[in-house]
Amino acid sequence: MQVNEQQIIFLRHAQSAEKQIRQTDHARTLTAEGMKQAAEVGLFLKKEKYNIDLMMASSAQRTKTTAECIAAELGYTGAIQLFDPLYQADVIQLIEHLIDIDVPSLLVVGHNPTISHTVTYLTGHDVYFSPAQGAAVRLARQAAWWDASSAQLHQWIR
Repeated sequence: MQVNEQQIIFLRHAQSAEKQIRQTDHARTLTAEGMKQAAEVGLFLKKEKYNIDLMMASSAQRTKTTAECIAAELGYTGAIQLFDPLYQADVIQLIEHLIDIDVPSLLVVGHNPTISHTVTYLTGHDVYFSPAQGAAVRLARQAAWWDASSAQLHQWIR
């Protein structure tokens, strides 16, 4: 990766359990299959030698747990930054938040349709991610902003 390039891995949370009576959508957890999916993503990223500088997830339980499972398998020991607005953010809100994060490699665990639509918006590839799927996108960084026209779909995740 070039010095002025940033890599962002956009990932949809793993499979989540159905909402229970009196449970908020925000509190939904992962299923056993979802835990397995998240661990597989972590192992994939480790095998592919992704070096994650920062992990970020929405504050919803299912995204937080997905990020924690990935971190455990990947050997990531940094903090997982929880970003509450990511729970209901649209594409522009997500991009406005991410553009200020200046690290070489960032992993974002979020929700559909925003995660899929953001990758589509940046790369021009029409995508829709199933649980625990995503893509690594590379962007040229000029000072404190992206050259969005430089966005390239680098690799499918899972």
